[in-house]
Amino acid sequence: MNELLASELEKVTGYLKDRRAVGLFIADNPKWMPHLLDFCFGSDIALSFKACWVLEQAYLAKPEILYPHLDAFIKNLQQLRHESAIRPMAHLVEEICTSYFRRKTPKLLNNIHESQLEALTETCFDWLINDEKVAAKAYAMGSLYWLGIRFSWVHPELRRILSEDFSHHTNAYKSKANKVLTMLNKKTRQG
Repeated sequence: MNELLASELEKVTGYLKDRRAVGLFIADNPKWMPHLLDFCFGSDIALSFKACWVLEQAYLAKPEILYPHLDAFIKNLQQLRHESAIRPMAHLVEEICTSYFRRKTPKLLNNIHESQLEALTETCFDWLINDEKVAAKAYAMGSLYWLGIRFSWVHPELRRILSEDFSHHTNAYKSKANKVLTMLNKKTRQG
């Protein structure tokens, strides 16, 4: 099974149609999820980031495919080092946080635990303050906004980091930071 999946991952390119085709296959065949996660967090960098691209598409097609594997997913996020792997995973984290806090997706509410939310918070702050590309930082900002609903210390720390780092970043960073700071200020005014 792993050899077949490795072969399919090797064929994946940066084109969305390639990533989506394998992602839809995984979404329709959940038995492949543990193997895909092995590749996401494995030592073969080229297969790792392609597996992360595929996982992103599988999740977007069928979010509940990841729910039984949230523990393995969350525990391994911090070991990712390649930007091409971090970006889709940061996107998934923001999607998970949005589903949990805004949409209150019942299946997700039943499958994620407080300690996992704490681990996501730590990972997102790492992505935000470390030397990551803008996309990962932007997804981390959005995730931290939602996580701050659960953990009261997050919003003040997020506001501080965004305010202090604002002038040192790209326009894309500034745009997302402005949106998040606006949401934080609105939330503060609402009490």
